[in-house]
Amino acid sequence: MAGLMYKNFLLYRIELIVIAVVQLFVSATALLISLTGSDPVGALLLYGCMFLLTGFFESGLFAPDEKQSARSFLICAPTGAAGHIRSKYFFVLLINLGVLLCCFLTHSVIFGRYGEEYAMTGKVLVLLCSFSLINEALTLPFIVYFGTNYGLNAKGSAIGVLLLLALLYGLFGDISYFLSNDFMTALEKLLADENIRLLRLLAPWVALLLYWLSCKLSVVLFRRTAEEG
Repeated sequence: MAGLMYKNFLLYRIELIVIAVVQLFVSATALLISLTGSDPVGALLLYGCMFLLTGFFESGLFAPDEKQSARSFLICAPTGAAGHIRSKYFFVLLINLGVLLCCFLTHSVIFGRYGEEYAMTGKVLVLLCSFSLINEALTLPFIVYFGTNYGLNAKGSAIGVLLLLALLYGLFGDISYFLSNDFMTALEKLLADENIRLLRLLAPWVALLLYWLSCKLSVVLFRRTAEEG
């Protein structure tokens, strides 16, 4: 596994540098937003974009192993298909956790300075990371089986469906929280709702379960692509 993780690091090193630079920009901008006394919603949007961005940089991690010769070699290697796929999933998980840690450290600095106004941000960060892992769990098998181009299209489609659902909720759902309060107050009331609170508590565990099941499925799909080739 250590050798596979090192290989993943070499394959993904340019993308990691880009993600690190963007993360520095996001953290610095969030700090500037807090210094100007602007609404914390701007920082939340930046954190959300950061998690969204990481999901579209995965082609560099999977594309080099899509050739049939590479797949046949990986199947015959001592680690086999399971070790190869697990290393990819573990690497993607580490990236998401790294982004979560960086955003949470930025949030901690801001929260230490401004207190309750930014209290909700930490809870939302956990939800953002959970939704990011759920999105990965749903789309990584497409990348493994169909290739990065089709997989990234599936990822974009999944995000489009989520945005459509959010739009439909905005049009037909109960948005009284946001009509009668400013955004952060409304968000605090929404997260305090019993059903939403249960969702928030279950989301990380559901995300990890789906991610684990997705890894199992991807191992089967990777073996099938090697055999079909």
